Amino acid sequence: MTDAADDFDALFEEVAAQRANAAPAPAAPAAAPATQLADEDDLEALFDQVAAATPAAAVPVAAA
Repeated sequence: MTDAADDFDALFEEVAAQRANAAPAPAAPAAAPATQLADEDDLEALFDQVAAATPAAAVPVAAA
């Protein structure tokens, strides 16, 4: 092997050893259903605000 390949192999082995000796990462808590529902309610409220703020399209008036 070349020196670069040897260096890569050594680095790979070192990283593998560090992963094997590392403490496991704490599990992420699951999102609470109440939080998810509150987020959905906030999104619906925002949508309602945007819809209410959008001006209605003007109706064309026929010329007499």
